[in-house]
Amino acid sequence: MVHTALMTGERKQVPSARTRTLMRAAAERMLAEEQELVAESFAALQSKLPPIMREDPVLREGGRRANETNTLQWLTATVNAPGEPVAPYLGGDALNFARDLARRGIDSYDLISWRESVNVAWGRWTAICLDLTSEPTELVELLSFSHASMNTFADDTMRAVREAVAKERDELTSERTRQRFDLAALLISGAPVSLERAERELGQALSGRLVGLVVWARSHETTDQIEPAIDRLMRAARCHTRTTVAADSSTSWTWLPTAVAPEPAQVVDILDEQPDVNVAIGRPHAGLVGFRQTHLEALATQRVLAALNSPRRISKFDDVRLASVLVVGTPQLDTFIHDTLGDLEHADPVIRQTVLAFVRERFNSARTAERLFTHRNTIDRRLRRADELLPSPLADYPVEIAAALTVVQLRSDPI
Repeated sequence: MVHTALMTGERKQVPSARTRTLMRAAAERMLAEEQELVAESFAALQSKLPPIMREDPVLREGGRRANETNTLQWLTATVNAPGEPVAPYLGGDALNFARDLARRGIDSYDLISWRESVNVAWGRWTAICLDLTSEPTELVELLSFSHASMNTFADDTMRAVREAVAKERDELTSERTRQRFDLAALLISGAPVSLERAERELGQALSGRLVGLVVWARSHETTDQIEPAIDRLMRAARCHTRTTVAADSSTSWTWLPTAVAPEPAQVVDILDEQPDVNVAIGRPHAGLVGFRQTHLEALATQRVLAALNSPRRISKFDDVRLASVLVVGTPQLDTFIHDTLGDLEHADPVIRQTVLAFVRERFNSARTAERLFTHRNTIDRRLRRADELLPSPLADYPVEIAAALTVVQLRSDPI
């Protein structure tokens, strides 16, 4: 077949001058629609990716850039030399993406996922070709050479990415950085690792309280801002040590030995010299279990900010707890309710009902008493009891507490 000859070079067969003219015209049209095409093809690609690549903002952005770069590479080459083989692009974006995949333990990028992106491009290409010519012989040759060129480029690009990932993985295997990352990943996964081993390999005491940070750069061009930002955060928290592992080329995971999480409003100004760095902060937790929990909270914070395209540079888990349930989904709902309500979750339904009514009546005891047909002193007594049962006072987290109580009521209270 024509396209096999074009792919392998077994026969020196090239498209006719007319086909080359049509291919150039079609590529120029698609270049004019490049942004729309990239957005549509990346959406199709995303739908087939594993969750880690959809939810992680760095991997998602790397995939988007690689998709855009590959699209431009093929279209530009086809305009300049229609019908000729198009070489894979292995510039900065592609290599950085390969490094990120390797550091996350993703050995290869699913070819089926990339085929979804290619299929979108092929659909647009076919429509343009049908608009350019209706002559059967021209159309057959045009589509045959185009199909061969586009799919050969996709195959060659995937092969090049896989080779780059394998090379990066081999280099990482021998590094101390990889060992630290692997141990941190074990602890985060809940694997049975002794405290002695964890402290020895990480070089950090883990028996006390820790605060987890996820620190990432908005682009690969500004990754040099990550380490200075972490150092500034460490000093702001009055810590003299830290544990940091590189999650990928644009993200670092850090644990600070402190019982007090940095407040975003207090530290945002100290990062003025690192304007392209974002920080997600977990809550303080103790021991190996705390090492895992505070990191997962920081990771959840990062994913909420990414899902909402938030302009915030720094945020802590307490700020996004409610949003994390709404954005990420229901598996975290039980944890959210337990953390938010504490003993109030299983308290007398009358107390829970009073708290919810108090919030809905805009914290007015008199109106709450009227709503519940109860004396105001009784309302005040129930609210004091609720504060005794709650992990934090109602005044600190009224929205989160009301949301959690609503779920509990729907689950357990008959009325």
